[in-house]
Order: sequence, then C-alpha cells, then structure tokens
Amino acid sequence: MSYTTPEKLLLSLCIPTLNRCTYVCAAVRSIFEADWDVSRVELCISNNASEHDYAELEHLLTEAPRGLTVTYFVQPRRLTADEHMFAVKSMAQAGHVYFLGDDDLFLPGQLPRLLALVETQAPDLAVFDGHLIDASGQPMGRHLGRPARIFTDQFEAFDVLRDKCMFGALLVRRSLLQERHFKLLFGTSHAYCCFWLSLLESPSLASAQVRILIPDFPLVGLRVAEKTYSALDVYYRQIPYEIAVYRRHLMPGPAQHANHRFERRYERMVASMGFLVRMRFAGMPIEELRDLAPQFHERHAWKVRLAEFLVRSGVYQTARGISRRLCGLRHSRS
Repeated sequence: MSYTTPEKLLLSLCIPTLNRCTYVCAAVRSIFEADWDVSRVELCISNNASEHDYAELEHLLTEAPRGLTVTYFVQPRRLTADEHMFAVKSMAQAGHVYFLGDDDLFLPGQLPRLLALVETQAPDLAVFDGHLIDASGQPMGRHLGRPARIFTDQFEAFDVLRDKCMFGALLVRRSLLQERHFKLLFGTSHAYCCFWLSLLESPSLASAQVRILIPDFPLVGLRVAEKTYSALDVYYRQIPYEIAVYRRHLMPGPAQHANHRFERRYERMVASMGFLVRMRFAGMPIEELRDLAPQFHERHAWKVRLAEFLVRSGVYQTARGISRRLCGLRHSRS
C-alpha cells in the first residue's frame, strides 16, 4: 500500500522484513504511538517474499496516523540480505534514511528527538546508542555506551565508528547511499554501510566539513533474538571480504590508510585468544575455520586448537566461574 508523498519529507524510516511479522508489528506500533509530526516522515517496509502470514501487519498499516506516508511492498522473489537492504533504501524519498531492523523498535518518547535532530543538525551520519533487549523485550544492556560526540573529519569518524554501525541504530544522509557503492558491497551483509565509501572517497568532502554524530540520547531497542546468520561466517568471511572491497576501491592516501588501520585492528581482535574462546563457548564450530577461512586458519591454527581445548575440557568454564566469584567478593567488600 502507498499514500501520496507529501512535500518536504525529512525522514524515511526503512524496515526490511522476512518472516518476523510479530516483531515488525511491534516496531511499527512504536512509530504509530509516538507523539511527533508524522507529516515530515515516511515509513517504508519491504517484505522479502516471506512464507509467514503478514495479515496482522497489513491490517495494522491501515491504522497509520493521519499524515504519515506509508509504503509497503512485497518482493516477488527472495532477495539476498544486501539486495533487500538496497531495495528498501530505494523506496525512500526523504533526505535522511533511518535503517531499522524488523525485530527492533523505537524507545518511547525518543522519535520526536530524532526528527528534531534531523531538522536542526542535518547530520551526514548519526550512530545511535540503544538498549539491547531479549525476545520478550526485556533489557539486557547497552549497544554503544559511548559519550555524545560530533566529528567533523570523516577519517577520524571512520577510526572510531567503523565497527559500531549496527543496523537498527543508523541515520544517514540518503545522498551518501549511492547505488554504485551499495552494489560493490553485495555479498558482505553490510552493504548498508556503503556510506563510508562516499564519505572517504568524495573529493567534495575533502574541502568541506562533514557532520557525523553520536547523539546524546538512546533511540532504539535492539533485539538480541535468534539470528538467521552464522556469526562465524560474518566475522571470518564476510567482514574480511568487505575490508578487501574497500581496499580495492578506495583512493590512495588517507582513505587507504584509514582502511588499513581498521584491518590491522580487526585482525588482532578476531585472532585473539579471548575472542576465539568466547566464540567457541557460544557454540560456534571454530574448527570449521580450516575450510571457511583457510588463510586465517593457517596463520592462527594453534590458537584455534587451544581455544577448542580450553572450552571442550571445561578449563575456560572453570576459570570464568572463579573470576566471577572473585569479582563478586571484591564488590561485596567495597
């Protein structure tokens, strides 16, 4: 369904959905129930040829607040994750796009602040803090936990925020989501982050200040529900591939240097013993890295074997329990 787009739209809320009707309805209600000027906003939802029944959502959309532009489209065939993100982005008409996951939702009272931020500050990019929530909506922690900050240098922002741009917590100027860049990153599951390519390589931005924000308020509830992807595949195949795409296409100079700094930090993180042990403890079959990421496995095979042993033998679990008890004792004495 679609309603006539009003002039002077400020904000497009873009939600790609697949087989999560109950969750996406909760996301939509968090938008409908907010007290804000919906005449400046459009809601774009793309259904990725779901097998599940979406009648509840279709009925809910008929109850949209007066003045809100709503576009709902069912894809004729199943798209890849990156293709689907591009499809829902292509539905947007406003100057700024907010990407929301279909299992996430906006926190009460915060959407007016989002709209005010777009209107008064018009950032190129904003990375929001949020609450991590479980399947039932109970809080589990914070997503970002960083102080508010304004960046006017895209390379400094890249250094700080490159791995903090979680889908569901991003506002970006639509002109930075260029089709060419988006499609270069197909296959990474992070094509929505193509704005970095625009920010890092654009000659026009070299002589003009960018405006990249960590806003001073949490905006979303980011659901830590069951995921349909393999974390092992994301960390050891998709993200390294994404880094390689940046390396191939960024201009020589500061942009390449920024990507190289991130690549070195990322390699240290995923190759650390602590990270490998936590992955194995979470149930990830790290022994499969031999086939999934053969070059990585060749460099770090001994760490993979040791991490496997520490978890299989129970040594890690025992050490973790002792550490937690000692921390508890310190807190009780202080």
